[in-house]
Amino acid sequence: MADRHCAPLGRFQFVLGREVGIALYGLLDDDRLIIPPTVSGAGSTLIGLRSISVDFPVLEYRPFRTFSQDQSASLVVQLFAGFDVPTSASVVSPTGAPEPDLKTIWQVGIRIVFDWRYYFD
Repeated sequence: MADRHCAPLGRFQFVLGREVGIALYGLLDDDRLIIPPTVSGAGSTLIGLRSISVDFPVLEYRPFRTFSQDQSASLVVQLFAGFDVPTSASVVSPTGAPEPDLKTIWQVGIRIVFDWRYYFD
């Protein structure tokens, strides 16, 4: 259940568990990543990567939300957390380089969304 607090400057809402975003990288197309050299004396290593990225908002701030007969507008600022889990990697270049040992990456960020809509008659 969401905890809501209305303030003169907008609305704060604790939203952990309300939604989850999932992105599947490298599933339909080749996603490439350049990493530091895995072979001494060689340049950077290019790998093909598949990973699953999961993010979930924790706190939401909505400073305004307006409506009229033919348009609406809102601004949302979300604090989110997430992680990216590599599922497979293959070396593209240089040939013969060892496959890297990839680990889960944790992330924290801020997402800003402005939504404006005009309704036609």
